[in-house]
Amino acid sequence: MFTIFVSDESGVGSSSANPNVKNYQSEEHHLQRKIVQPLPPAKNPISTTTIAIHSRKCNRRLTTSLPPFPTPNHHSLCLSQDGAHLNGKFKGTIFLAVAMDGNNQILPIAFGIGKTESGESWTWFLTKLKECIGENPSLSIISDKVASIEMAIRTVFPFSFHGLCCRHLMVNLRLKSKKGKTFEQLWWRTCKAYRVSDFDELMHTLINDCPDIYNTLLNVGYDKWSRAHSAGQRYNVMTSNSAESINALSRHARKLPITKLIEFFREYLQKWYYNRRNLGVELEHPLTQWAENKVMQRITKSATWKVTGVNGHVFEVADGGKKGLVDLYARTCSCRQWQLSGLPCGHVIVVSRFLNQTECSHWALHWFTRDVYRSTYEESINTPLRRPVMPITARLSTRSNIRS
Repeated sequence: MFTIFVSDESGVGSSSANPNVKNYQSEEHHLQRKIVQPLPPAKNPISTTTIAIHSRKCNRRLTTSLPPFPTPNHHSLCLSQDGAHLNGKFKGTIFLAVAMDGNNQILPIAFGIGKTESGESWTWFLTKLKECIGENPSLSIISDKVASIEMAIRTVFPFSFHGLCCRHLMVNLRLKSKKGKTFEQLWWRTCKAYRVSDFDELMHTLINDCPDIYNTLLNVGYDKWSRAHSAGQRYNVMTSNSAESINALSRHARKLPITKLIEFFREYLQKWYYNRRNLGVELEHPLTQWAENKVMQRITKSATWKVTGVNGHVFEVADGGKKGLVDLYARTCSCRQWQLSGLPCGHVIVVSRFLNQTECSHWALHWFTRDVYRSTYEESINTPLRRPVMPITARLSTRSNIRS
C-alpha cells in the first residue's frame, strides 16, 4: 500500500492511503498535492511515502521508498547511510540508505528530505525506515563519523552494529598526505584483514610508520573500522561509497524542486530494475556474475593447496601460510573469510574439490544466488499517470551537454 503520513507541529499525526488534506497553508498543501498526485497507489503499491509538515515554520520532512521494498532476503543485512545538501532554490538535506545486492550493485532502500542534517532529522528518517524493515539485531549500518548520525542510530537501532566508513576515517587521519600511496595501501590491508592475527601484524607496521594516529584509532575503537574486530557483519562493505555514489549521481537533480528530485530517483530506479531484471533472466550460473567471478579467483588461487581430513566434516588445508581449518557443519573456516564475506574461501573450495563436489556455490549465502537476484528485481517501478514530458534524467543530461 502507498501510505502518506502527515504530522503537525504538536506531533499529532494522521495516515491515509489516499489522503485529501485541505487545512494546511497553501505552501504545505501544495507540497502534499504535488507529491501525492504523481504517485497513484495502483501504480507502485508497495512504495512508501511519509510527509511531516510543521505548518508555521514550513519545516518539512519527506521520506520515501520508491521501489517495491526489498527484504533482507534480497540483500546483505548491511546498510550504508549518507546525506547531501540540496543546492537549488529549495534548500535542505537529502538522507540516503542503500544496500548492496548479490551482484555487488547498489540497491537504494530509502531516501528522505529534511531541513538540516541534524540528529532530529536523522532520527526521524531512521524511525520511518525502521517502520519498513523492522528491528533486526543482525543489521549493520555504515556511515561517516558524524555525531548526528551516531546519535540517531543509537536511538532508533540500539541493537544494531554501527561501523564507520574506512575511507572517511582515512581522510580524517590525513594518511595519504603523510605517507602517500604505500601507506594508503597498508591502511586498506589493515582494515580488510579477516584474521585477528593478520590485523595485529599489519596494525603494528601501521603504528610504527605513523605513531601519532594510534591514540585516535584506539579512541574510535578497532571494532568500528576493522573487519577482523567488527562486532557486526560488514561483509564487503568497508565504506559508505555506495550512498555517496547516489549523491554524486544526483548532484544536478539536487538543484530541482523536491517533486522533480523524487521523479529523478524514480526514473533511475525504473531503469535499474528493468536492466537488472533482464540480466537475471540471462544468468546461467547458480551465483550472480560478481559472486561467480570472486569464487573463480579463489579457485585459481587455491589450485595447489592440500587437504587433510580430520573427521567427516572437519578438514585442514595447507595453503603455504597459516593454514585453514574448515568445519562444514558449523560453516566456518579459521581464516574467517567464509564467515565474513558470505562466499566460500579458498580453503572451502579445496575441501569441496577433495570431496569430489562438482560445485561449491551451495556454500555461498543465499543472497548471492541467481534465484534471489531474480526475485529482488521481479517487481516493476511503474511510470506515474500524467502528461508525457521529457524524462528528468534526459533533461539534466541535455542541460549538461549544452553547458559543456
